[in-house]
Amino acid sequence: MKRTVSVVLCLVFVCFFAFAGGGKEGSAEGEAQYPKGDISVLIAAAAGGGNDLLVRALLPSLERTLKVSVVPVNQPGGRGAIAFNEVASARPDGQKLYFNSKSALLMKFNGIEEAKMERLVPVAQAAEDVSIFVVRSDSPIKNIKDLINHIKTSKERVKAGNSGMGALWHLSQILFCQTIGSDNILSIAYNGSSPMLTALVSGEVEFVTCGPEAKSFIDAGKVRPLCVVYPGRYPSFPDIPTLKEETGLDYDYPVWRGFFTTAGTDPKILKILSDALKIAVESEEFKKFTAVGMIASFKDSKAFAEIVDKEQKSLEILMPGVMAQIKSAESSGGKK
Repeated sequence: MKRTVSVVLCLVFVCFFAFAGGGKEGSAEGEAQYPKGDISVLIAAAAGGGNDLLVRALLPSLERTLKVSVVPVNQPGGRGAIAFNEVASARPDGQKLYFNSKSALLMKFNGIEEAKMERLVPVAQAAEDVSIFVVRSDSPIKNIKDLINHIKTSKERVKAGNSGMGALWHLSQILFCQTIGSDNILSIAYNGSSPMLTALVSGEVEFVTCGPEAKSFIDAGKVRPLCVVYPGRYPSFPDIPTLKEETGLDYDYPVWRGFFTTAGTDPKILKILSDALKIAVESEEFKKFTAVGMIASFKDSKAFAEIVDKEQKSLEILMPGVMAQIKSAESSGGKK
């Protein structure tokens, strides 16, 4: 009887340690298997736009590091909601990524209720844009101080162009007005940056705020940049002063562009992706891309998550007033 009990106990212990050892081996194997096939990057924009070109500039390095194909998928429909929902609803295995700019934070305020950032987890920031204040080349406004004085003293509201009510550059104007202590502008929305800049050149508006897409208009001498709203000089426009240099105002407006994946994804997978993206952002291919526009600016998952969380909290306070302004502008025909 004792012999039988001893044999049974021995078998139990053997099975236990075999199972425990097998579990660890299986876990390590699971980690080693990531990624488990090709990775999709859903881009909430049409092919050829800034977000699309940025992602494609990172692909060669990502594929070298991860040793799989990284496939860009353009899904501009639903104002970014289709791409957002597909990734938010995916398995939390890191096989589907979502790429967007700071615009992702604004979607829920523009009627896309399901676009809650809690459904995604930040992977890494790849780049930044800046807000540039621009006037027509023959404008009597020579610098940003002139513009501020004009806004504060004009008897009529100063017409400003933006690329979409409630979008990034409209928000930049609102925060600028709060900083200078005057809201004496009429912000008129256009269907994108190119129509907005064309309207500036034709004299429909007196100034606009936009990103690096103004470069071709600046190079052609059609518009005059007044300042960039950024902590330091913008590499693509090193001769344009910052708002703080010109006025002493402590306000900047960097616009991040980054990668997200499904909430609940294993932190180890996030680390693998973040490390691969760091290598990609520092690659020669990406340096060539950012040399003509954006700023390469890597932040890992933790640092990027802190930025996203801080900006979400600020927008919860700011956006109700912004939406009220939008309704007022729409009722008065402030849209082109």
